[in-house]
Amino acid sequence: MRQMTVSLREEQARWVESKVGDSSDHQSKSAVIRFIIDDHQDRNEELVELQRKREELENKVQRLQNEKKLILQQREEHTELVESIQREQTMAERKNKAGVATRFKWWLTGMPDE
Repeated sequence: MRQMTVSLREEQARWVESKVGDSSDHQSKSAVIRFIIDDHQDRNEELVELQRKREELENKVQRLQNEKKLILQQREEHTELVESIQREQTMAERKNKAGVATRFKWWLTGMPDE
């Protein structure tokens, strides 16, 4: 391993020293510093992965919202089409039931909406 000299603030030095000893996993101050650096690198890698997953999920949410919007628009168009067909069928039924004089009147003046 390569040797380095590190300067720490007093409270940092006390904290590192408190992590060394029989009740700790670290047998030296250097081991504590190595552990901190390794842990920091691991957490950064995990952060990058979590950010990537978050972006994927945000994209998926956006895609699903767009799909939902499209489905709602299609449903509205379908409903309008069904209503239009029902109106046409109702008008056709009225024409079929109407007498000749009534149909002639409608031909001249137009068929009322009701």
